[in-house]
Amino acid sequence: AADMKDEGKWGWVVGPEGLEGGCTYAADKSVCDLSTQIGLPLGTGNAGSFVAATDAKTGKPMYTNWEAGEPNDYRGSCPGSCATEGEDYAHFRWPSGEWNDFPGDHQQIDGYICEWGGVGQLCVDPKDASGQVEVTAGTCVEQKCKADRKDPCVADPYCEWKDNTTECVQKKCTEYMTEIQCDKIEDCHWNPSISPAMCVEKPCAKLKDEPTCEADSDCAWDKDRTKCVEKDCNKLEKCDCVEDEKCYWKVEQPPQGSCRKVTYGECPTLDVVMILDGSGSMSQNFGRHPHGFYALMEMVRDWVKTLLLSG
Repeated sequence: AADMKDEGKWGWVVGPEGLEGGCTYAADKSVCDLSTQIGLPLGTGNAGSFVAATDAKTGKPMYTNWEAGEPNDYRGSCPGSCATEGEDYAHFRWPSGEWNDFPGDHQQIDGYICEWGGVGQLCVDPKDASGQVEVTAGTCVEQKCKADRKDPCVADPYCEWKDNTTECVQKKCTEYMTEIQCDKIEDCHWNPSISPAMCVEKPCAKLKDEPTCEADSDCAWDKDRTKCVEKDCNKLEKCDCVEDEKCYWKVEQPPQGSCRKVTYGECPTLDVVMILDGSGSMSQNFGRHPHGFYALMEMVRDWVKTLLLSG
Protein backbone atom coordinates (compact mmCIF):
# COMPACT_ATOMS: atom_id res chain seq x y z
CA ALA A 1 0.00 0.00 0.00
CA ALA A 2 1.17 3.54 -0.67
CA ASP A 3 0.09 7.18 -0.86
CA MET A 4 2.71 8.61 -3.24
CA LYS A 5 0.08 9.59 -5.83
CA ASP A 6 -1.94 11.74 -3.42
CA GLU A 7 -0.50 12.36 0.06
CA GLY A 8 -2.72 10.96 2.80
CA LYS A 9 -4.86 8.86 0.45
CA TRP A 10 -3.69 5.29 0.95
CA GLY A 11 -4.48 2.47 -1.44
CA TRP A 12 -3.15 -0.86 -2.68
CA VAL A 13 -0.78 -0.57 -5.63
CA VAL A 14 0.24 -4.17 -6.41
CA GLY A 15 -1.44 -7.56 -6.37
CA PRO A 16 -5.09 -8.09 -7.31
CA GLU A 17 -6.27 -5.27 -5.00
CA GLY A 18 -3.79 -2.87 -6.59
CA LEU A 19 -5.07 -3.62 -10.09
CA GLU A 20 -8.72 -2.87 -9.41
CA GLY A 21 -9.61 -0.19 -11.92
CA GLY A 22 -6.71 -1.05 -14.22
CA CYS A 23 -2.98 -0.37 -14.22
CA THR A 24 -0.90 2.50 -15.55
CA TYR A 25 2.18 0.67 -16.76
CA ALA A 26 5.72 1.95 -16.52
CA ALA A 27 7.65 2.63 -19.71
CA ASP A 28 9.04 -0.91 -19.93
CA LYS A 29 5.49 -2.38 -19.59
CA SER A 30 6.70 -4.75 -16.87
CA VAL A 31 5.12 -3.32 -13.73
CA CYS A 32 2.59 -0.71 -12.75
CA ASP A 33 3.89 2.83 -12.37
CA LEU A 34 3.56 3.25 -8.61
CA SER A 35 3.77 7.05 -8.86
CA THR A 36 0.38 7.12 -10.61
CA GLN A 37 -1.18 3.81 -9.60
CA ILE A 38 -3.97 3.55 -7.05
CA GLY A 39 -6.12 0.49 -6.73
CA LEU A 40 -8.48 -0.53 -3.96
CA PRO A 41 -8.67 2.41 -1.47
CA LEU A 42 -7.38 1.65 2.02
CA GLY A 43 -8.24 4.90 3.75
CA THR A 44 -7.22 8.52 4.28
CA GLY A 45 -5.38 10.53 6.90
CA ASN A 46 -2.02 11.02 8.57
CA ALA A 47 -0.56 11.74 12.01
CA GLY A 48 -2.70 9.15 13.73
CA SER A 49 -6.01 10.42 12.30
CA PHE A 50 -6.34 7.64 9.75
CA VAL A 51 -9.88 6.72 8.67
CA ALA A 52 -10.31 3.37 6.96
CA ALA A 53 -12.18 3.20 3.66
CA THR A 54 -15.40 1.19 3.43
CA ASP A 55 -15.16 -2.21 1.77
CA ALA A 56 -17.70 -2.14 -1.09
CA LYS A 57 -18.25 -5.88 -0.80
CA THR A 58 -18.99 -6.08 2.92
CA GLY A 59 -19.98 -2.53 3.82
CA LYS A 60 -17.49 -2.64 6.69
CA PRO A 61 -14.27 -0.63 7.19
CA MET A 62 -11.19 -2.03 5.47
CA TYR A 63 -8.81 -3.89 7.76
CA THR A 64 -5.96 -1.70 9.02
CA ASN A 65 -3.42 -2.15 11.79
CA TRP A 66 -1.46 1.10 12.00
CA GLU A 67 0.91 1.57 14.92
CA ALA A 68 -0.13 4.35 17.34
CA GLY A 69 0.52 7.77 15.74
CA GLU A 70 1.02 6.30 12.26
CA PRO A 71 1.07 7.01 9.37
CA ASN A 72 2.83 10.33 10.02
CA ASP A 73 4.77 11.06 6.78
CA TYR A 74 7.88 11.88 8.88
CA ARG A 75 10.15 14.34 7.05
CA GLY A 76 13.05 14.65 9.45
CA SER A 77 16.41 12.90 9.50
CA CYS A 78 16.36 9.13 8.91
CA PRO A 79 18.51 6.46 7.19
CA GLY A 80 16.63 7.07 3.95
CA SER A 81 14.95 9.84 1.97
CA CYS A 82 12.53 11.00 4.71
CA ALA A 83 13.66 14.64 4.53
CA THR A 84 13.20 14.94 0.76
CA GLU A 85 10.47 12.43 -0.08
CA GLY A 86 8.61 11.83 3.18
CA GLU A 87 7.16 8.39 3.91
CA ASP A 88 4.90 7.01 1.19
CA TYR A 89 5.11 3.24 1.61
CA ALA A 90 3.38 1.08 4.20
CA HIS A 91 5.39 -1.61 5.94
CA PHE A 92 4.79 -3.67 9.04
CA ARG A 93 6.79 -4.21 12.18
CA TRP A 94 7.87 -7.75 12.91
CA PRO A 95 6.74 -9.62 14.95
CA SER A 96 3.96 -7.27 16.17
CA GLY A 97 2.45 -6.94 12.68
CA GLU A 98 1.57 -3.27 13.27
CA TRP A 99 1.87 -0.92 10.30
CA ASN A 100 4.12 2.10 9.84
CA ASP A 101 5.01 4.32 6.89
CA PHE A 102 8.58 4.45 5.53
CA PRO A 103 10.38 5.78 2.47
CA GLY A 104 11.11 3.00 0.01
CA ASP A 105 14.88 3.27 0.56
CA HIS A 106 14.87 3.16 4.39
CA GLN A 107 17.87 1.16 5.61
CA GLN A 108 15.90 -0.57 8.38
CA ILE A 109 13.82 -2.51 5.85
CA ASP A 110 14.93 -6.13 6.19
CA GLY A 111 12.94 -7.62 3.34
CA TYR A 112 9.69 -7.78 1.43
CA ILE A 113 6.68 -10.04 1.27
CA CYS A 114 5.32 -10.27 -2.27
CA GLU A 115 2.01 -11.75 -3.33
CA TRP A 116 1.82 -13.79 -6.54
CA GLY A 117 0.05 -16.81 -7.92
CA GLY A 118 -1.31 -15.93 -11.34
CA VAL A 119 -3.65 -13.16 -10.18
CA GLY A 120 -2.72 -9.52 -10.64
CA GLN A 121 0.58 -7.83 -11.31
CA LEU A 122 3.74 -9.23 -9.72
CA CYS A 123 5.79 -6.81 -7.64
CA VAL A 124 8.82 -9.02 -8.28
CA ASP A 125 9.29 -12.20 -10.22
CA PRO A 126 9.09 -15.37 -8.06
CA LYS A 127 12.62 -16.37 -9.08
CA ASP A 128 13.94 -13.15 -7.47
CA ALA A 129 12.66 -14.08 -4.02
CA SER A 130 15.16 -15.25 -1.40
CA GLY A 131 12.63 -17.57 0.18
CA GLN A 132 9.00 -18.61 0.21
CA VAL A 133 6.63 -18.92 3.14
CA GLU A 134 3.21 -20.52 2.96
CA VAL A 135 0.75 -18.59 5.12
CA THR A 136 -2.23 -20.51 6.44
CA ALA A 137 -5.24 -18.55 7.68
CA GLY A 138 -6.39 -19.34 11.19
CA THR A 139 -3.02 -20.44 12.58
CA CYS A 140 -3.18 -20.56 16.38
CA VAL A 141 -0.49 -18.65 18.31
CA GLU A 142 0.07 -18.23 22.03
CA GLN A 143 -1.65 -15.17 23.46
CA LYS A 144 0.29 -13.38 26.18
CA CYS A 145 -1.15 -11.46 29.11
CA LYS A 146 -4.43 -13.33 29.52
CA ALA A 147 -4.68 -12.87 33.31
CA ASP A 148 -7.99 -11.46 34.51
CA ARG A 149 -6.58 -10.14 37.80
CA LYS A 150 -3.90 -7.53 38.55
CA ASP A 151 -1.51 -9.59 40.71
CA PRO A 152 -0.84 -12.44 38.25
CA CYS A 153 -0.73 -9.90 35.41
CA VAL A 154 2.04 -7.70 36.86
CA ALA A 155 3.97 -10.81 37.95
CA ASP A 156 4.63 -11.48 34.25
CA PRO A 157 7.45 -9.16 33.00
CA TYR A 158 5.76 -9.00 29.59
CA CYS A 159 2.48 -7.65 30.95
CA GLU A 160 1.00 -4.59 32.63
CA TRP A 161 -2.38 -3.94 34.21
CA LYS A 162 -4.60 -1.14 32.90
CA ASP A 163 -6.65 0.17 35.84
CA ASN A 164 -8.95 2.23 33.63
CA THR A 165 -10.01 -0.79 31.57
CA THR A 166 -9.26 -3.50 34.18
CA GLU A 167 -7.42 -5.61 31.63
CA CYS A 168 -4.00 -7.21 31.29
CA VAL A 169 -2.11 -6.09 28.18
CA GLN A 170 1.34 -6.77 26.75
CA LYS A 171 3.93 -4.08 27.43
CA LYS A 172 5.16 -2.09 24.49
CA CYS A 173 8.39 -3.41 22.90
CA THR A 174 8.22 -6.86 24.56
CA GLU A 175 7.04 -8.40 21.27
CA TYR A 176 10.60 -8.06 19.91
CA MET A 177 12.36 -11.24 20.98
CA THR A 178 15.95 -10.55 19.92
CA GLU A 179 18.40 -7.71 20.51
CA ILE A 180 18.74 -7.06 16.77
CA GLN A 181 14.98 -6.60 16.36
CA CYS A 182 14.77 -4.47 19.50
CA ASP A 183 17.58 -2.07 18.59
CA LYS A 184 15.90 -1.20 15.31
CA ILE A 185 12.93 0.34 17.14
CA GLU A 186 13.69 3.88 18.34
CA ASP A 187 11.54 3.80 21.48
CA CYS A 188 12.80 0.37 22.61
CA HIS A 189 16.04 -0.87 24.14
CA TRP A 190 17.45 -4.26 25.09
CA ASN A 191 17.63 -4.54 28.88
CA PRO A 192 20.15 -7.16 30.04
CA SER A 193 19.58 -6.25 33.71
CA ILE A 194 16.39 -8.33 33.55
CA SER A 195 16.86 -12.10 33.71
CA PRO A 196 16.52 -13.23 31.02
CA ALA A 197 17.21 -10.06 29.03
CA MET A 198 14.29 -8.64 27.08
CA CYS A 199 13.18 -5.70 24.94
CA VAL A 200 11.48 -2.92 26.92
CA GLU A 201 10.23 0.59 26.24
CA LYS A 202 12.74 3.35 26.95
CA PRO A 203 11.80 5.29 30.13
CA CYS A 204 11.67 8.66 28.35
CA ALA A 205 9.48 7.26 25.57
CA LYS A 206 6.78 6.57 28.16
CA LEU A 207 6.42 10.30 28.90
CA LYS A 208 3.89 11.61 26.39
CA ASP A 209 3.78 15.38 27.07
CA GLU A 210 6.41 18.12 27.27
CA PRO A 211 5.96 19.19 30.95
CA THR A 212 6.26 15.61 32.23
CA CYS A 213 9.25 14.99 29.98
CA GLU A 214 11.14 18.14 30.98
CA ALA A 215 10.48 17.35 34.66
CA ASP A 216 12.64 14.25 34.29
CA SER A 217 16.31 15.28 34.35
CA ASP A 218 17.29 12.28 32.21
CA CYS A 219 14.93 13.23 29.38
CA ALA A 220 14.52 16.04 26.84
CA TRP A 221 11.58 17.09 24.67
CA ASP A 222 12.28 16.86 20.93
CA LYS A 223 10.24 19.73 19.50
CA ASP A 224 10.75 18.64 15.89
CA ARG A 225 9.23 15.21 16.50
CA THR A 226 7.01 16.21 19.46
CA LYS A 227 8.20 13.32 21.60
CA CYS A 228 10.25 12.67 24.72
CA VAL A 229 13.76 11.28 24.16
CA GLU A 230 16.75 10.43 26.30
CA LYS A 231 18.92 13.43 27.01
CA ASP A 232 22.19 13.27 25.07
CA CYS A 233 24.87 15.41 26.72
CA ASN A 234 27.15 14.82 23.73
CA LYS A 235 24.91 17.02 21.57
CA LEU A 236 24.89 20.04 23.90
CA GLU A 237 26.90 23.18 23.26
CA LYS A 238 29.15 24.43 26.08
CA CYS A 239 26.71 26.96 27.58
CA ASP A 240 23.81 24.51 27.68
CA CYS A 241 26.14 21.81 28.95
CA VAL A 242 27.43 23.70 32.01
CA GLU A 243 23.85 24.72 32.94
CA ASP A 244 22.66 21.11 32.97
CA GLU A 245 23.33 19.34 36.27
CA LYS A 246 23.41 15.97 34.51
CA CYS A 247 26.21 17.05 32.16
CA TYR A 248 29.69 18.54 32.43
CA TRP A 249 32.10 20.12 29.97
CA LYS A 250 35.30 18.12 29.55
CA VAL A 251 38.29 20.04 28.23
CA GLU A 252 40.26 17.68 26.02
CA GLN A 253 42.67 19.80 23.98
CA PRO A 254 42.14 23.47 24.89
CA PRO A 255 40.25 25.37 23.67
CA GLN A 256 38.32 22.33 22.39
CA GLY A 257 36.13 20.18 24.56
CA SER A 258 33.01 18.10 24.67
CA CYS A 259 29.92 17.64 26.81
CA ARG A 260 29.67 14.39 28.79
CA LYS A 261 27.37 12.85 31.36
CA VAL A 262 28.31 13.66 34.96
CA THR A 263 28.20 9.93 35.73
CA TYR A 264 31.21 9.37 33.50
CA GLY A 265 33.14 12.27 34.99
CA GLU A 266 32.83 10.75 38.45
CA CYS A 267 34.49 7.52 37.32
CA PRO A 268 38.30 7.29 37.43
CA THR A 269 40.18 5.97 34.42
CA LEU A 270 40.69 2.23 34.82
CA ASP A 271 41.37 -0.94 32.90
CA VAL A 272 38.59 -3.51 32.62
CA VAL A 273 39.57 -7.17 32.75
CA MET A 274 36.96 -9.87 32.24
CA ILE A 275 37.35 -13.43 33.49
CA LEU A 276 34.80 -15.82 31.99
CA ASP A 277 33.71 -19.17 33.35
CA GLY A 278 34.84 -21.95 31.03
CA SER A 279 33.08 -24.86 32.71
CA GLY A 280 30.53 -27.10 31.05
CA SER A 281 27.66 -25.25 32.68
CA MET A 282 28.26 -22.34 30.31
CA SER A 283 27.15 -24.50 27.37
CA GLN A 284 23.66 -24.89 28.81
CA ASN A 285 20.61 -22.79 27.98
CA PHE A 286 20.48 -19.42 29.74
CA GLY A 287 16.99 -17.98 29.52
CA ARG A 288 16.35 -17.33 25.83
CA HIS A 289 20.05 -17.72 25.04
CA PRO A 290 21.32 -21.03 23.65
CA HIS A 291 24.27 -20.97 26.07
CA GLY A 292 25.86 -18.83 28.77
CA PHE A 293 28.54 -17.27 26.55
CA TYR A 294 25.85 -15.54 24.47
CA ALA A 295 24.37 -14.11 27.65
CA LEU A 296 27.76 -12.76 28.80
CA MET A 297 28.48 -11.22 25.39
CA GLU A 298 25.11 -9.52 25.57
CA MET A 299 26.17 -7.84 28.80
CA VAL A 300 29.48 -6.75 27.26
CA ARG A 301 27.68 -5.21 24.27
CA ASP A 302 25.47 -3.24 26.65
CA TRP A 303 28.50 -1.94 28.53
CA VAL A 304 30.18 -0.87 25.29
CA LYS A 305 27.10 1.11 24.28
CA THR A 306 26.74 2.72 27.72
CA LEU A 307 30.31 3.37 28.92
CA LEU A 308 32.95 5.59 27.41
CA LEU A 309 35.41 2.84 26.54
CA SER A 310 38.59 3.95 24.79
CA GLY A 311 39.92 0.60 23.63
